[in-house]
Amino acid sequence: MDRQLSPPPAVLAYILKNMDRSFDAVSNIVAQLDVQSMSTGRPITRAMAASILA
Repeated sequence: MDRQLSPPPAVLAYILKNMDRSFDAVSNIVAQLDVQSMSTGRPITRAMAASILA
């Protein structure tokens, strides 16, 4: 599924540095970022990623 997400490179670097390395983890993180971004109407930020990875 193409979610059309485009977080800034610094946010991607943060996610890659702090996430579990599995396909399930990637899928879960992307889904959560998508839901949170769409529900708040805000772009994906490092703080948003940090709250999901916590």
